[in-house]
Amino acid sequence: DIVRDHQPGKKFLAGKHQLVVDREHLIIHEELQTFPPVIIHADNPIAQGPAGQLHLTVMERDLSHLQAGPDVAYLDLDKLVYPLVWRVWQPGDFFVPLGMQGRKKLSDFLVDEKVSQAAKAGVSVIASGEAIAWVVGRRISENFKVTPETRRVLRLVFDGK
Repeated sequence: DIVRDHQPGKKFLAGKHQLVVDREHLIIHEELQTFPPVIIHADNPIAQGPAGQLHLTVMERDLSHLQAGPDVAYLDLDKLVYPLVWRVWQPGDFFVPLGMQGRKKLSDFLVDEKVSQAAKAGVSVIASGEAIAWVVGRRISENFKVTPETRRVLRLVFDGK
């Protein structure tokens, strides 16, 4: 049986399609294309990428109106270094997931979140300098979270395809 005989993550390529062994299942999908990094300057209200759009809004600190969701992130604007970079995650990336103290490899975070091998290829991040501020649609970094000391907030909304 191919599922038992191969390790999770094993890929078989055929043209534009992949067969991926993913724990208990075989998944067939079109090979996802990566996209070049999108540079986001401080005055960009919208960033356009092949995976969708990212809407950015600078807000004064009013914690009562923060309504986070998987596709919405609030970051402490004064902790960010511009330009931001929206890019596909890479092996070797790490960040400090919200609620944790130590850094974690992004690949381990995705395994812990039970992200399928096929879905991993579409995971993107927002980087501030060398640090990952948000794993888009998944979790922000502890290092960029909004705190009582935050004065300005950057609201990011991902409108994926």
